[in-house]
Amino acid sequence: MQRKIISWFVFASIIGGLFFVSCRKDKFYTGTANLNFSTDTLTFDTVFTTIGSTTQYFKIYNPYSKKVRINRIHLQNGSGSLFRLNVDGKAGNDQSNIDIAAHDSIYVFVAVTIDPTNKNNPIVVYDKVLVESNESQSGVVLQAWGQDVYIHRNHGYFKNKTDSLYFNASGTWKNDKPHLVFGVGIIPGGNTLIIQQGTKIYMHSGASLYVWGAMNAIGTKQDSIVFQGDRLEHDYDNIPGQWESLQFLRGSQTSTLTHVIIKNADYGVSIGSDTSNNFTSSNKPHIVLDKCTIKNCNSNCIFSYFADIDATNCLFYNSNQQTVQLLFGGIANFKQCTLVDFSTTFINHQYEVLRISNWGVDAITKQYIVTQSHVNFINCIVFGSLQTNKEINLDPVPGSDSTLHYTFDHCLLRTDLSISNSHFVNCLNGVDNDKYPVFINNEGNYKLDAGSPAVNAGNASLGVNDDINDKTRDASPDIGCFER
Repeated sequence: MQRKIISWFVFASIIGGLFFVSCRKDKFYTGTANLNFSTDTLTFDTVFTTIGSTTQYFKIYNPYSKKVRINRIHLQNGSGSLFRLNVDGKAGNDQSNIDIAAHDSIYVFVAVTIDPTNKNNPIVVYDKVLVESNESQSGVVLQAWGQDVYIHRNHGYFKNKTDSLYFNASGTWKNDKPHLVFGVGIIPGGNTLIIQQGTKIYMHSGASLYVWGAMNAIGTKQDSIVFQGDRLEHDYDNIPGQWESLQFLRGSQTSTLTHVIIKNADYGVSIGSDTSNNFTSSNKPHIVLDKCTIKNCNSNCIFSYFADIDATNCLFYNSNQQTVQLLFGGIANFKQCTLVDFSTTFINHQYEVLRISNWGVDAITKQYIVTQSHVNFINCIVFGSLQTNKEINLDPVPGSDSTLHYTFDHCLLRTDLSISNSHFVNCLNGVDNDKYPVFINNEGNYKLDAGSPAVNAGNASLGVNDDINDKTRDASPDIGCFER
């Protein structure tokens, strides 16, 4: 009997020991769980022309010597998501209590179904797989193409996760479906990018077009050409800086943009930049802007550096820096244009609307370089809400005023500058009138108010016969891009 009791005791001890060891093996990591992922962004690089589905996967790694419990894994957009999850063999878009063994991993499969004919779909469908473990949250971004689009990118773009990969953007961009741009597109010297009227171009975060050749983008009032970010949700309508810029570089040929809308960029149009410090009159770029709108830019709507610009019937408004910067000389002619800036939810108007300078800084010697500036504004509005220094900054190098040539002819301005000299011809100044009735409102509708002093106050001899909306101007034209 005693032997049986001892045997049962030994057996129970062995079982208890195994249970204890088992419990020790099942212990979970309790610190802040920094899980590792095989990727930070899962891109479904399939362009659907009809309804279709595709599946991708990523892995979640447990880097610890103990088990990790995922308390919850789910889709950020919830029941409204177009994506579907299968986590470690179990389907479901919101799952709990998933364990990953020590130094092990699990697969997460993600499927998406797209109807590209649904014009209500965003251009890029975004979501995020959120992973919650031990009070920490991480995850993987999901993106898929929501419509049938032309995609322009270097083929290594998504693999290498870099914006430094270029692609050749020359040729003809058709208007039969939208265009989606990733990275940096180059129009090489001697080549042209032709953009058909009505083309919609969606620029991904960080995207730019660099023009060493020429760009001809000729739209119409009914079929304007649009450059904007690829986030089409209402919350992104007016957020600046969603993509980089259109850059017209030194040595490029004349480019023409007509009825083009550029919005929510960092720089709308940048013209004349060059990292090689090679600034000569012979390589000055030239751009013609006719009936264009550039708005909601994080830096400038127009940034010009020793370049030539002809702008007619254009509307430039709302930038976090100067709306238009004309630096380091060049020839700029603005006719019947409206330049304006007021603070909004996303725009902090603290810089002048217009800055003109005749100098640059040598990248090597750090010395000032002074050049000839010839700037003319005729029948233009330059206006905003600044209370000090107002909206025009003439910025010559001291003692070099003779190379800064400028004229404002029949313009409506808001400036602290004296307009009683030969640089200002029949100009109006709203400097002391905060409630100057210039526009219908200051929140994007910059058509002229019925009581605006700009009505019928333009130079009739200018010869611009219509306005930004193709409306015929009468014998006494209004100042600015809109004719009442």
